[in-house]
Amino acid sequence: MESYEHTTAAAEKLYKEMSKPVIVYRNCGEYPYIPVPHLHSQYEIYYNIQGGRSFFVNKLFYRCEPHSLFVIPSTQIHKVSTEPNVIYDRCIINIDDTIISTLNGLSNMQSHPLAWMNEIGVNQPHKVILTEEEHERFVRMVDDYRSPKVEKDELSLMVRLLDILVFVRNRFRRHATENMPVVEPETWSDKAIQYIESEFNNDLSIREIANKLFINENHLCTIFKAETGLTINKYIILRKVAEAKRLLYYGYSVKEACARSGFNDYSNFIRTFKKTEGTSPSKLHKLTDPL
Repeated sequence: MESYEHTTAAAEKLYKEMSKPVIVYRNCGEYPYIPVPHLHSQYEIYYNIQGGRSFFVNKLFYRCEPHSLFVIPSTQIHKVSTEPNVIYDRCIINIDDTIISTLNGLSNMQSHPLAWMNEIGVNQPHKVILTEEEHERFVRMVDDYRSPKVEKDELSLMVRLLDILVFVRNRFRRHATENMPVVEPETWSDKAIQYIESEFNNDLSIREIANKLFINENHLCTIFKAETGLTINKYIILRKVAEAKRLLYYGYSVKEACARSGFNDYSNFIRTFKKTEGTSPSKLHKLTDPL
């Protein structure tokens, strides 16, 4: 286990492969390296220090004001939108699901202390807001984990990671009964993405999306490409491939993944998957392993 900074993700992939079991990351002054929703088999703790505008997770948008702390369960699609002309400062912690399940399964952990992470979005809110004192403590723990002065042996890093997890758990427990309001997406690309997610299992056309949003079809295509770097059709294809990878990760067969991810033609699914991912779906086993 080690701390390291994100590198640029492979272009045009919505399912991210992580090269390390734990990532503890802070960056200030850069825009997100993935401007479109993405998912991965790791749990994520996302903290907006400043510059965030909204956060998309589990088909809903939430305000992402300063000191917003989000927890995203494994394989839930999510995305941050940032304020223009504002310095973007955030912390991101990704933890492999095998670490979470191992800690929950320890013989002396009968209460399954990290089981609450799977209740996020169900019986737990996705978001809490930290006080100034909590903010300072959380950022200090993140910086301490990443500090070059800290011993980098696995046990020392695990202790620091557990401190972070206990801190986050306690904040979410305290706010478990609070209902964080959702917001409407502000940009046309975000509006289109939310509609695509809501109708994901149905055949979607650009005309249908544009009609639903009451916008000219060509205008929507132009704006979507400018805001995400992808055409709408390309995004829908990549989103289906990402969903297929999620299903394969959970043990579904290739045929089941094809049907449940919205591909109507099996041959086209195999061809599209291999072109996008560089490997056939039948060869994909553990998505945190190198492909």
